[in-house]
This record gives sequence, structure tokens and C-alpha cells, in this order.
Amino acid sequence: MQFTRSQIIFIAIGGFIGILLLLVLFGVLPGRRENLNVTELTVWGVEDTRVFKNIIEQFEALHPGIAISYKKFEENTYEKSLLNALAAGEKPDVLMFENNWLLKHGGKLAPAPAEKMSPAMVQSLFPKVVEQDFVAGGQVYALPLYIDTLALAYNRDLFDKAGIVFPPTTWEEVGNTVDALRVLNGKNLERGAYAIGGTSKGAQNAVDVVQALLLQGGVEMINEKHTSALFAKEEGKKMFAMYTRFSDPSSAFYSWNDSMQEAKESFTKGGATAFFTYSKELSDLKARNAFLDIGVAPLPQLDPSEEVNVADYWGLAVFNGSAHPSESWDFVVFATTNTNATNTYLALTGNPPALRSLIQETQENPEIGVFAKQALTARSWLQPGEDVVRGAFDEAIALVLSKELTPERAIQKAEATVTEALRGK
Repeated sequence: MQFTRSQIIFIAIGGFIGILLLLVLFGVLPGRRENLNVTELTVWGVEDTRVFKNIIEQFEALHPGIAISYKKFEENTYEKSLLNALAAGEKPDVLMFENNWLLKHGGKLAPAPAEKMSPAMVQSLFPKVVEQDFVAGGQVYALPLYIDTLALAYNRDLFDKAGIVFPPTTWEEVGNTVDALRVLNGKNLERGAYAIGGTSKGAQNAVDVVQALLLQGGVEMINEKHTSALFAKEEGKKMFAMYTRFSDPSSAFYSWNDSMQEAKESFTKGGATAFFTYSKELSDLKARNAFLDIGVAPLPQLDPSEEVNVADYWGLAVFNGSAHPSESWDFVVFATTNTNATNTYLALTGNPPALRSLIQETQENPEIGVFAKQALTARSWLQPGEDVVRGAFDEAIALVLSKELTPERAIQKAEATVTEALRGK
């Protein structure tokens, strides 16, 4: 049988294609076989997809055998969504992890191999607070994307009108300037001075201020075994009573109360001269009132020579159910320590840096310099859960303001609540 010229060409082309497919299948040529060896990682977090897109692309360019996908969750429901997803059998390789979660959720994490990240490396790369939050038992469980700290936002115009040249640097100065800043109509507070002394209902960061005072006072928050809260000893009682006097109408330091408009809203409308905030909240303040002249000052201290601040931030961790923990930790280390990656993240979010090298470069930044510098002196403690701690202190504050308990008895009740949570009751 003779083939026509067209048939011969068709058979030759078909044979050539068949040979190529066989070579690809057996790995002689790149193609489908190579794709079968790609390691796929999933990252879960609360940041917009665009924030991680460039970081992921940078990492994939350096690791062509790894492909990463990102899943975004809403921040206010992230913890619940995370637990529900894990219970349903879904699992990430890498997840965003809040700085106060280690005691509560550390059992869900795979610690870093020592050769990739050790406690000594954490100490050299990041401020001390990271070690307190993310290192336990000689192992590293997470690394920070950024570190935000609590500072004082104040209305420059109202401070100027009150004749206060500089914002307070100590809590004593805070108390001494209350009378000049507040506006009283008889016993009624028409304009607050500092939004402090009440619960989280009136001022979002109220419990953070309480914790800052306790830590500045050198109060030991829990025991070494993490089984008992200890913050209701004498110094703790003193610090807590100092906090609540700012919402006591009979006190010379009466500055704020929970019946006033929420602190952030009140501040933007001139109903409060100052309140305590994190850098992530500043853009919202400016959006609410573009004409407000906002100053930002460091958190007041008990003793300026022994500065202690508090931090709030997210890190990245590796889920202990990941099939690729080594590659996952490679991504975590890259995203949090590679200068290009971290600069990309910070530029897109506006957050203060976590790396010591970048904190050094950012200290004079007019927008985030105050927050960045304070990270170096931020301190923390392992908590049984933010909701437990916030609820315990809010209840204690409310009991004092309602005159149901003295500050001393109220903080003892809060201590008992936290101890119960630590013991899993």
C-alpha cells in the first residue's frame, strides 16, 4: 500500500508528537512530569490578598518548586472561622497568628526547626516582646510581620488652648493636666481630658492601658507554670486603683466615664482631648475629621528611666498538620526577615516594622516613628485568651465604677477569673 505525500507528512508529525509526549511523561523533557513535583502551600490570614501577592511572587521566584495560594478571612471572626475550618478538616500550611495566642493555640503549631529559626536568632532579629510572645520551651512558634504599640493621641489645638506646651511623659503629668483639659459643668463632665479609667465599652483600648500600668509597675502577671494569675498583689492593686480614679467623679483626676460618647468618636469631635491608640487606628481618626490637628506622643510612664510599653501585632506560624512544614517555615522566615519582603508588606499596610534593622531606620518617621521605637521596650505575658483577659478586667472596672467593689477586691476577682481560665476550668 502506498501512502500519499500528505499521509506520510501526517504520520511523521503524529509520530514526533507521540515521542515528545513519552519523553515528557518519563521526565526526559520538562513538562507535566515537572509539574507533578510542585509543592503546594496554603496561607491563611486577615490581610488583603494584594498584601501577600507580591511577597508570594518573590518567594516563588526563589523557590520554583513551590506554589503558594492565599485565603483571606475577616479579622473580627478569624479565630472562630479558623477553628471551624480546622474542625471541618480544612487545614492551612501557614497561618497568621496573633501575638497573644501562644498559650491558647500553641498546640496547633509546628515549631521552627532550629537551623531555620532559633531563640537566639529571634533575639538578634526582633525586640524582646517577640521572644515573650512567640518563644516557649526553647522553640520558636511564630515570627512577627510587624509590631504596633500603644501611644497617646492628643488634640494639639486643645492642648495649646489649655497652655500645655508638651504632652505628658509620665502618669503623674497626666493627672496634673486633667484639670486644665477637662470641661466641667458642676459635677457633669462636658468634655473629657484623657479617655481613661473606664471599660472597653467607652474606650476600645482600656484594658491595654490597665495592662501597661501593671507591667510598668513591675507586676508579675502569672506564675512560671502558667497555672495561676498573680497580678492582684499589692503593687497590682495600687496600679489598678490608679487607673480607675480617672473615672471617679469624686477624684481630682476625674477625666472620663463610660456614659460619654465612645472615645474614638468623641476625640474626633472634640469631646475628649486625648486617648490611647495604636498606629493602625490613626488613618480612621483622620478620615473621621480631616481638619483635626492630631499629635502622637509616647505612652506615659511610671518611671521614664525604666520604660515599659505594650504591643499588639500579628505574626506568621506553621500549622502542625501541614504536610510540608519545612517549606512552610521557609516561607515564614522569608516573609518576616527578608528586607524586600518586609518592606513590601510595610509599604502596603502602613504598619510599624518588627525587624530591629528597620526599627532603627523608622524611628524618626513622623507617622509611625513613635510606635516603632516603643517596640524596643514593649513587654508581654502569656494569656489564656484575649477575650478572657479583656472580660475579666472590664468586669473589674465596671464593679469599681458602680461602687459594688473596691479596686482591691475587684482586681482580686479578675485574678481569680484569669486563673480559672489558665487551669482550663
